[in-house]
Amino acid sequence: MKLSIHIVYDRIRSEKSCLTSNDSVFLDLTGVRIYSPNTTNLSNELLYIVKADELSSLPSENHLSLVCLGDLNKSSVSNKWSIIVLPTIHDVFSLFEMIQSVFEEYDQWISNINNSIFNGDSLQSVLDKSSIYLHNPVALFDNSRGLLMRSGDLTT
Repeated sequence: MKLSIHIVYDRIRSEKSCLTSNDSVFLDLTGVRIYSPNTTNLSNELLYIVKADELSSLPSENHLSLVCLGDLNKSSVSNKWSIIVLPTIHDVFSLFEMIQSVFEEYDQWISNINNSIFNGDSLQSVLDKSSIYLHNPVALFDNSRGLLMRSGDLTT
């Protein structure tokens, strides 16, 4: 399942972290990688974990999604990058595992929804599973605005 940098940020943010990104929330990230200066082709579909002192080696003309560890020098940030800054986290491998688990959790979520559909579960069951990570109630209405089913607390 593709995620946005905003979804990842909501799951990994800490007290002093920040996100710099445009307002569009595209579901365009398919996974996470640890950046290496030896990497030749960077993909706009991957989220790269990079140390602050490595930012200058990144191509500034590419649209990239990054997680920066350490104190950030704002002059080294391209306006084409979406970047999560985690100034107090320095363990690259623990962060990688944390972000990877976010992708795995959402993959499992969509897999559970698909399995419910393929197994012929009720539409209510599919709706309940679909709304787990939305943090808002979900309602399904017919074309005359009649409530067919809901998941979560809908106040009238």
